[in-house]
Order: sequence, then structure tokens, then C-alpha cells
Amino acid sequence: MIKKLIKTVFLLLFLTTLFLTLFAVRIPLATFAARFLFIQSKPVDSDLIFVPAGSPATRLPIAFRLYDEKFAPRIWCTTSFRTRADLSFERALGFRVDEEWIVSEAARRHRIPPDRFRILDGSQSTYNDLQLLRKELQTRTGRNIRSVIIVSDPYHLRRIAFCVRSVFGETSPLRFTYASSDPDRYIAELADPEDICTIALNEWLKLGAYHLKYGILRPVLERLPHPTAILSKALAGKSSETKKQTSPSYGMRAD
Repeated sequence: MIKKLIKTVFLLLFLTTLFLTLFAVRIPLATFAARFLFIQSKPVDSDLIFVPAGSPATRLPIAFRLYDEKFAPRIWCTTSFRTRADLSFERALGFRVDEEWIVSEAARRHRIPPDRFRILDGSQSTYNDLQLLRKELQTRTGRNIRSVIIVSDPYHLRRIAFCVRSVFGETSPLRFTYASSDPDRYIAELADPEDICTIALNEWLKLGAYHLKYGILRPVLERLPHPTAILSKALAGKSSETKKQTSPSYGMRAD
């Protein structure tokens, strides 16, 4: 009994010491984990600058600088779906203040010609950003584009690179390069040093989920019927059953 108690005490002491040690070095560990997410890639002269949805305050200035330096003659951006908060603000203030409005207003103030700037609205995720880009590149406007600079935050680039390979394929004729703010400067300018812990944890979890959903499990998930299709089929069956119950039979009068 005493031996078990001693083992339990030692185990608790070990776990407490381990926890306190990890807590003390959490910021250096998170910084190290975040740096692995960064991709060193220098932008080259291209046909298009593409800015995925999210964080326009950090991504648009880089895109505008590349445009001004003539790395590419046009900028395309994706923006997220409008949220309930966006709609509430619009009703209260009388004008739009969602991401699409912010992005378009920033481009207008930077004096980018409308024919050089395009917004692809309705993005739901980083993967969806690349799907919207691929769809637009298949139109008459995008057929002549052969090279793209993707602009995002440093921690976001590895997930974007995975989505590019997944959406466009490993043998795509398109050339993709990546641009972001300087990683050291990005980390130094965080409002709270603790933020790097949240950023690293969130991004690693998302990267793992993307590799599962759009990588390992993708062949299995593609064979499954879409939830919308299942719901539509169920509703159609219920509707037809209701019609059978309410429809008059031949030889009978429906009063």
C-alpha cells in the first residue's frame, strides 16, 4: 500500500514538473513549431497575384506592394461568406462593412483599376479559395494566366501549398510561388507574445485535418453521397408519399 502511494506521488510530481517545464518554454516551442509552417519562396514575375480570404490587413499591403513593383498586372482576392454580424452591422449603419467591402475599398483607395482587380466572393475555407481560383482560371478571362503569386500570412503558406497540390494536381502546368511578410517581423509584431501559441496550435490542427479530409480520406469521402443529396432524396420521398395520400383515385370525386 505504501509503495503504491509512493509511486503515485512520484508520478504526480513528474507530471507536474513536466507540465511546468512545458508551460515555461511554451512560447519558444510554439515559435519553433510555427516556423516549420513557413515556406521560403521568392515571388517572380507572374500573370496574377492571388490573395485568399481572411486577414486583409496583413495580406493586402503585400499584394499591393507586389503590384506596384510590377510582379504581376492584376490582383484577384477571395472573400468569405457574409456572417450574421456583417448583416447586423449593415442594418445598423446603413452600409456594408464585411470583408468584401473592406477589400474593394482598399483596392479603390490604392487606385487599382477595376479591370485589374477582381473579387471572388463566397469562400468557406482555404481549400475553397483554391477551388474558386481554379474555376475562374477556366473562364475566358483566366485562360491566359500561367503563373500565380499567392499572398498570405507566413503560418498559412504550408496549408495553402497543400491545397494547391490537391486542387490543381501535382502535374499542373501553372506555376505557383508564395509571398508573405517576413516571419521574424510577423512574430515580433504580434500584439501579445502568447498569440504565437494559439496560431501554431490552430494551424497545426487545421493542417492535420486538411491532410485527412483532402488527402488520406479523400478517395473514401468522394464515394459517399453528399449530405445535401441525401436530404433532398428524403424530402422528395416524403413529398411523393404525401401526394399519394392526398391525390384522388380514378373513379372517385375529390370533394
